[in-house]
Amino acid sequence: MFYAKEFSYAGRPSTKYNLLIAEIDGSNVVETDSCSFELNAVKASASHKFIHAGINVGEAPTCEISLIRQEPIPASLRGEILSWLLGKPQFEKLTFKNSDNSTFTFYCVFTHASNIYVNGYCRGFRLTMTMDSIYARGTPTEIKIKNPAELTSAQDKTHTVRLLNNSQIIDGYTYPFVEFSGAGITIVNETDDSSRAFTVMPMDVDANTEIDNEAMTIKSTSSNSTTPMYGFGRRWLRLKNGYNNLKITLDTRGAYAKIVCPHYALIGF
Repeated sequence: MFYAKEFSYAGRPSTKYNLLIAEIDGSNVVETDSCSFELNAVKASASHKFIHAGINVGEAPTCEISLIRQEPIPASLRGEILSWLLGKPQFEKLTFKNSDNSTFTFYCVFTHASNIYVNGYCRGFRLTMTMDSIYARGTPTEIKIKNPAELTSAQDKTHTVRLLNNSQIIDGYTYPFVEFSGAGITIVNETDDSSRAFTVMPMDVDANTEIDNEAMTIKSTSSNSTTPMYGFGRRWLRLKNGYNNLKITLDTRGAYAKIVCPHYALIGF
């Protein structure tokens, strides 16, 4: 059997070089890596059983793929293709066109390549791919809210919304991206974290603030670059799987907020 699919990497489509991710196999059944977890289990010397001490992903997941082209690849073109693919300074987007994975995005770096020769002509490459996660990324979910131009009561600046976290992280949390304007924001997840308020207050009321709760970073357009925040509760916003009821308070009239929840999908490659 010949399995092939078009792809795009680092913003460039494989059709530019007539390359396909492909495998040539004599079977209708093909196995690919899905994911691998490491179990930490400990046991006291006098105990008759092990204790579950946590799950982790020990190393960045890797796999090997083949890129095939029907016509020979001359040396000059091989250099251009490998320069495009190999040794990127950051994890780049990898997407597929004609595949059941076409609605998902992988982030990877190609670190090793060998040439594939057929009848004396180079027809492709065998690549080692390292991914940034065992999860692919699907379409994120997001909500947007905005305060009225005039705040006549405290209720005008408080919003109750539902945000869906459809990531396949069932027993843990997904950490969203938050962007807002104005003097401050407070978010309480009433579904799971009602006693754990997420609060950020920039020094500049005219600033726009971006918080990546997973990377634990805060960026602000405030001109005061050394101390852009005078209030941060050190509690990052987190969401459980399913719908989360969020109570959001924006402190400034006309202020807006956007919350984006990533979609992590455990689909393998």
